[in-house]
Amino acid sequence: MQCDVKLFSRFASLLLLLLAPVLAAAEDRVITRAIDVRSLSVAEADSGIEARIRGVIVYVESPSGLFVQDETATTFFRTTEIPAAKLPKVGDEVEVRAKTRMGLYLPGLDYAAITVLGRKPLPPGIPATYDDLYFGRYHYSRVAVEGIVRSLSPQEGKTTRVRLALGSRVLEALVDLPPPADRNLVDQRVRITGLAAGFINMRVSGAAVASRVAQIAGDGHLGAAPVSDARRVIIDYGGPNV
Repeated sequence: MQCDVKLFSRFASLLLLLLAPVLAAAEDRVITRAIDVRSLSVAEADSGIEARIRGVIVYVESPSGLFVQDETATTFFRTTEIPAAKLPKVGDEVEVRAKTRMGLYLPGLDYAAITVLGRKPLPPGIPATYDDLYFGRYHYSRVAVEGIVRSLSPQEGKTTRVRLALGSRVLEALVDLPPPADRNLVDQRVRITGLAAGFINMRVSGAAVASRVAQIAGDGHLGAAPVSDARRVIIDYGGPNV
């Protein structure tokens, strides 16, 4: 028994010695490409790996949502609460220094130190299909889509919601411009370039799904509450957004 304890102790010590260089390497790791940030596992992203990304700002949503693209991919980061006038602008070339974190959908960067290096042309959008957007293939990437305008709806500020037909399917794009006053774009073929994002940026735990499925399976109405005055209602499910 004493021999077994000593053997285990020596084995544990050897294991720790072998792991030490690996742990040290992880601590010294610095990510310099956006694609490497996007490729992290959930555990790796949440471990807070040091990152230093140089690229061009392709979209600014708020201090908690800025997107930078280098020659490999796009990633997102956030800053401390600063006035909108002092945020980097689309087209700014920047160096972003931050630690990684796991977002709701993809790995990204946490609160960042930003250095503006100058101005740079925006990269071209990746040609994307409806399925590319629907399945999140280019989520948080700069993409370009072509289709037929079905409608334009002015939103708050100078934003316009565009319903764009791609074949038999329709997606919505929010464009940071008001509808043109001198031209009717309905039924015209257009190309829209922007950030691929939408209502797929969420996670639901397996336990929550299992619980809800169990509730529905045990209900003769599959979870729908009975009503005294039944009516037929058309439901329009939204598509992916750009």
